[in-house]
Amino acid sequence: MKSNLKLFPDLRAFSTKRSIFTSTRICIRTSFKKVASHRSTQICHPTKVHIDCPSSIFRSQISSFGMPSSAEPGRTPEPWSSPTLLFVYGSLMDTDVIQVVLSLTAPPPPLQAAKLRDYRMKMWHIYPTLIPHKGSEIQGRVYPVESLDHFQRLESYETRAYTWTVCDVELDDGSVAQGCRVFIWAGDPESSELYEGSFDLERYQTRYKPSMMGRS
Repeated sequence: MKSNLKLFPDLRAFSTKRSIFTSTRICIRTSFKKVASHRSTQICHPTKVHIDCPSSIFRSQISSFGMPSSAEPGRTPEPWSSPTLLFVYGSLMDTDVIQVVLSLTAPPPPLQAAKLRDYRMKMWHIYPTLIPHKGSEIQGRVYPVESLDHFQRLESYETRAYTWTVCDVELDDGSVAQGCRVFIWAGDPESSELYEGSFDLERYQTRYKPSMMGRS
C-alpha cells in the first residue's frame, strides 16, 4: 500500500511547515525575552539575538522534500547601497515575519504596495516563487533593507531554493524604483517541481502565522 505522502506529495510539505512553526515558536519566544531584557539596559545587539533559528530550522527541514533541480549556491552580494528596496511577494509581506527574521525590536512600518513586471508566480510545494515571463506582472510590496547583514539574513531565510536578481519595480504612486532586488526561483523555470498557484497572504496569516508567532 502506498503511503499518504506518496499519494499526496504536498502532505510532506505541509507536515514540514508545521514542524518548522512548532520549533520556531520556541526560538521566537526566547528571542523576544532576550530583546526585552536587553532593552532595559540599552545594550541590545540585534545580530546577537538568537533569531537565526527560524531560517536554520527551515534549511534543515526543507531537505526532507529536497532542493530544486539545478539549484545554484547562494550568491555573493554585489556592492551594497543602503537602503536597497526588496520586492516581496510571500510571507515577507507580513512585517511581523520581517521582524523575526531580522531580529528587530519592533515590526517595520507598513510596506508600500508595488508591482513587478515580466515575472509570473508558481508554487514550489507550499511556497511561492517567481520565474521570468514576459508580459506578466506580480503584485507585492517593497521593504527597504537597511544593511548587507539584514539582506544576508533574508537570503538565508529564503534558502538556496531561491536566488536574487536586480529589478525595477513600479510603486503604487506610479513612480519606478530602479536597482531593487527580488528573490526568484534558483532552479529550472520549466521544472516539473513547480505548479500553478498563488500565495494568499490572508490565508497564511490566519492558518500559519498564529502558530509561528506563538499565539493561540
